[in-house]
Amino acid sequence: MSVVGMEEDDRRNITRNMGRLVDETNIDVLIPKLLEKGVFSSTMIEKYLPNAGLNVQQRKTALYLDIQRRGPLAFRKLIASLIETKHYSLAILLQPDVNIEAYSNRLESVARDALPGGNHHSGTTLSNLPEYYSEQFQNQIGELHRAHPNAKINLNVEPLRVQVKYATCRSDQQSSKPHLTVYPMGSRPKGYFLLINNIKFINNIHEERFGAHVDDLNLTILFQELGYEVIPHKNLKLSDMKTKIEEFAQMEEHKRAHSCVVAILSHGFSGEEPGSTDFAATDGLKLSSSWVLECFNNYNCPNLMRRPKIFIFQTCRGDKADYGVLPLQRQMLRPRVVSDGFSTAQSRTYTDMLLAYSTLPGYVSNRDTYCGTWYIQSLCEIFMEHACDTEIQEMLMMVDSKLKHLIADNGTMQTSSFENWGFQKFFFNPGLYDDSDNSDSAAVLE
Repeated sequence: MSVVGMEEDDRRNITRNMGRLVDETNIDVLIPKLLEKGVFSSTMIEKYLPNAGLNVQQRKTALYLDIQRRGPLAFRKLIASLIETKHYSLAILLQPDVNIEAYSNRLESVARDALPGGNHHSGTTLSNLPEYYSEQFQNQIGELHRAHPNAKINLNVEPLRVQVKYATCRSDQQSSKPHLTVYPMGSRPKGYFLLINNIKFINNIHEERFGAHVDDLNLTILFQELGYEVIPHKNLKLSDMKTKIEEFAQMEEHKRAHSCVVAILSHGFSGEEPGSTDFAATDGLKLSSSWVLECFNNYNCPNLMRRPKIFIFQTCRGDKADYGVLPLQRQMLRPRVVSDGFSTAQSRTYTDMLLAYSTLPGYVSNRDTYCGTWYIQSLCEIFMEHACDTEIQEMLMMVDSKLKHLIADNGTMQTSSFENWGFQKFFFNPGLYDDSDNSDSAAVLE
């Protein structure tokens, strides 16, 4: 069977400009777009991926040679993909008369309200996809629309730009509920933020987490602007994960701060203990969430006793995919909060902990190769907009409210959750600090 290639003029245009195309193309950003538009199949793109045994120049050369044999529409789809991935100069190089501004405006209007970064009541729904998507992709989305007529899909390829709104008044100095304590949050820094993000795994024992670098950047900017000192680590083996977590838990600096945050981002699995989660280290070994939390209990971590400890776990918690249910069966899934039982004991082992999970026990967690994981992107957007005046548990419910409208192109959905282990009311108070110096006595709840 003969292979129909692109138009001769278009093919020569690519060949003539091969040098610049190879030098300036970000292939890892471009490949998902070409796959999405049906230029290549998932099997075909394997030869262009980092683990294919070719260096990056060879991978890009092979891609531009092969695309010339992908049919008469391949050139037009290549131009669209270059524009959507911000390769504007290359798009103009191949097609000088292309109207970048008009095309970009159309893309922005399509993506402006797409979830998880936009308004739930307007924008791109599954029945309103741009015409430049492949016929196969449009048919697939059409089926999703019939099953989920109000759902939306994220078409934005530009990661979230984090910019925190600062508070105008302190929210931690009063509570309308007499039995609820509000944690003080005025130290400088507000606390320390341990960020562990495992993206690449040794010998490809687990799939590389493409897009996870966006989560890393977003969380770093978010918590820096919230007033935290960020301590980041990437791609750790199990022994290194344990060492870094133990060292962080024992830091003397916690005595002079009002809170701490721990975030672990990796592949994950259902833990052996009910409700627990195992995180994948880069050497393929597993770290239990129960072990992590034990490092920060009041016995092992006295420097953080009576201080709020927030844990953000972005990971799968099993292998089940959530494809939703029929409308008559649909129920509102609310994040679960574990009560402390109104205990009055002064020496409970686990207190002042808030556990934020990207998904429910047993289920997978979704990741966008352009914008990062659904959960971290939604969390960053909610926190940067509302941390100025909103309590953290209310914000976590707002995060889940964002997620409930989002659906992937394979039909999966996602529900986040959080657990409250003796955790009181917490406001970040971004931009506002105590006038006095940070003494140990000011940093704890009496």
